[in-house]
Amino acid sequence: MNSSARSDDRQCSRALTRIVLLAVSLSAHAVWNAPVHAATRIDLDPNGTHVGFLLSTTWHNVEGRTSHVTGRISSSSGRLFEDGMVRVEVDAATLETGNARRDRTMRESSLETDRHPKITFASAGPPVTISTVRDASGRFVEVSFTVPGDLTIHGVRRRVSLPVTARARGAEWEMSGEIAVKLSEFQIPDPSIVVNRVKDEVTVTFTMRTRPAAQTPDGEPD
Repeated sequence: MNSSARSDDRQCSRALTRIVLLAVSLSAHAVWNAPVHAATRIDLDPNGTHVGFLLSTTWHNVEGRTSHVTGRISSSSGRLFEDGMVRVEVDAATLETGNARRDRTMRESSLETDRHPKITFASAGPPVTISTVRDASGRFVEVSFTVPGDLTIHGVRRRVSLPVTARARGAEWEMSGEIAVKLSEFQIPDPSIVVNRVKDEVTVTFTMRTRPAAQTPDGEPD
């Protein structure tokens, strides 16, 4: 091999070495600058959270509502819409319809809140995304999804699929939705009177405002 050929080989070798080193450097840069997801916990803000219901009777509709709601959403990965799990508790005795006599009957005879003080919902699996809206930076601003879980009313637990729409409000989220349930499925005594019948199906509504997310450094929710 002449000196010109050996020189060409050395130049090719050096060029290949530079390419390899550049590739390694870029790979390392990508790894160190990739987004880091930490375990996340989001608590509900009682100031913007309430649960209500709407039922129909022969004469009129009845609406009830309470803001005595507590809850938490947690994610081991920090990706709330992929593996977020939720638990919510409602103080059933605080539901009000605007009629003291009716409220007393609802608590004592229908919901029997002395025996069943809490209405709860707990995730049974990750959320199932239906649709998403992102801003120009790629950040979620609205997400519609369903949450499979266990709804417990009057001490009776039923598996449901809860539809939810979440909207970003700065660093917080506002989540809302509704679901139809039947009084008979939760063994709630029929509150009808002779001339004013109550329909079995009731619409449960909710609006929940979150506090800013808290990340846990050990990779597990608090």
